[in-house]
Amino acid sequence: MPAMDDEGVDTRVEIEIWRVPTPIPRPVLTAAGPYDTYFHLVVIARRGEHMGWGYSGMATDALLDGACAFAASVFDERRMPLEALLRVERVGTDTASRGATNAIALAAWDLAAREHQLGAADLWGRRTGTEAIACYASGFFLDATLDELHDEAQRYRDAGFRFVKMRTGLGVADDVQRFEVVAEHFPEPRSIAVDAFHSWSAADALAFIEAVDADLLWVEDAAPYDQIAALHPTGALIASAESLETTADVLSLVSSARLGAALLDVQRLGGPRNWLECAAAVAANHTRVGGHVYTPYSLHLMACVEDPLPVEVFDWSDSLLVDVPGPDRHGRLAIAGPGFGVDLNLDTLARHGRRL
Repeated sequence: MPAMDDEGVDTRVEIEIWRVPTPIPRPVLTAAGPYDTYFHLVVIARRGEHMGWGYSGMATDALLDGACAFAASVFDERRMPLEALLRVERVGTDTASRGATNAIALAAWDLAAREHQLGAADLWGRRTGTEAIACYASGFFLDATLDELHDEAQRYRDAGFRFVKMRTGLGVADDVQRFEVVAEHFPEPRSIAVDAFHSWSAADALAFIEAVDADLLWVEDAAPYDQIAALHPTGALIASAESLETTADVLSLVSSARLGAALLDVQRLGGPRNWLECAAAVAANHTRVGGHVYTPYSLHLMACVEDPLPVEVFDWSDSLLVDVPGPDRHGRLAIAGPGFGVDLNLDTLARHGRRL
């Protein structure tokens, strides 16, 4: 029997699953290769007059196919109790299935919070007085020329960002030269993070840290996981773990690599409950917690964490949003509701999406 309220009204949630590959703002080169498309799974959850939604972004078309297939398999029918949707993130077992459970769970939490006219963070235990969190602009990809780096840094500064993250991986000498261009616009201590995406050796990372002679915000994925411990001792904050998919694996890396910060990806972990549990375990190990991409979701998750790192503002999914979050005059993002505080751009859905 379907779930009914006292008046006999069906209280189940209607689900829509959408396959939505979208072009990113401009093609870029990363240490992992070139990218021109972000492959989104979008889930919409409707009940009565309320609609929640969530997304996961995949690096490849094949991963998106796997996530879509798993999402479709979760639903014997396209109406389910909200409680079942909130529990679904427990069933993911690999990258594609966790991408599916993440999008489903985010849509369910967005709906639940909107029905109560609350922010999602308020349902999870927002830290008292947390109305906004510092943020950073994430960009400066490897194909950008020095002049383009200069212009990009100026745009971020003009937009109100006080922190940025740049990509490295062209060799230490070139990476240092590119860092110096960005530092012209962000000269303050701990205003620039660097992300090598495991492309350096430990020796390269240490050479870069010494050469820039700057107080870095952090050094991200400086080397392959099994080499990160060799960076110690260093004065730089070493951050990693964004590609790990279980709390056990994250804690193992925190311990073996002696991380100063763990960057947790809500999609990789399979959903917000898994993220919050992992964050609590990391914090119990006296390690700082940060998010990874997924700006609207990371913002609400990190509102529940003590002393979080700044939130990443990453634009590859911006076309899905009606209004893109941006920093206030203090370089912070407001933690807005209801739900996650962002509405789905239905024009993008119609232009690039296909309902399954």
